[in-house]
Amino acid sequence: MNTIWIIEDDAMYAEMLKRQIEKSEDFTAEVFTKAEQAIKESHTNLPKAVFLDYQLPGENGSKVLELLQQKDAELPVIVISGQEDPTVAVDLIKKGAYEYLTKSPETPRTLTSILAKLAKQIRMKSELE
Repeated sequence: MNTIWIIEDDAMYAEMLKRQIEKSEDFTAEVFTKAEQAIKESHTNLPKAVFLDYQLPGENGSKVLELLQQKDAELPVIVISGQEDPTVAVDLIKKGAYEYLTKSPETPRTLTSILAKLAKQIRMKSELE
């Protein structure tokens, strides 16, 4: 089973993401409500992908993305934000974000598509290794 981290300070939203992710047979999810928890865990363990809230207390998503990329430049990090800001989205994609999503009623459907793409990518990578 492949683990996905959810770094999200809104507990209800994190739980919705977790339920959606775990509908897939390919993934299990672990929730971190503080970026510092995930960063600390990344010293000894990394997931197959990360769903990262852009506006976290303490660290913003851009900084957390950078720290995670230092651990594994190929780690898929999907940034989720409550605000649709094309400038921020483009900047994060340039910095290595796998995808940028805006929190909306469409998010669950979009997650299903992203998870299918991630599962395929992970299978292909493990076959190559």
